[in-house]
Amino acid sequence: MSTAARYSEMAFVVPAGVVVGYLGGRWLDGRFGTHWIYIVGVILGATGGLVHVVRLLLQNPQDDA
Repeated sequence: MSTAARYSEMAFVVPAGVVVGYLGGRWLDGRFGTHWIYIVGVILGATGGLVHVVRLLLQNPQDDA
């Protein structure tokens, strides 16, 4: 069951990071009157999500026991 939970987490981490980065960037764009910060937020969110997925993949499955 632990393996299934780990793989399902991987399916949601990157999209969640992108959404959070987009929303945060749009909020900052509205706050500062710019139109480009949301792109940085999307890139940072996707990067953070991918880093998390790589860490999950490199984690030893026996560490959960």
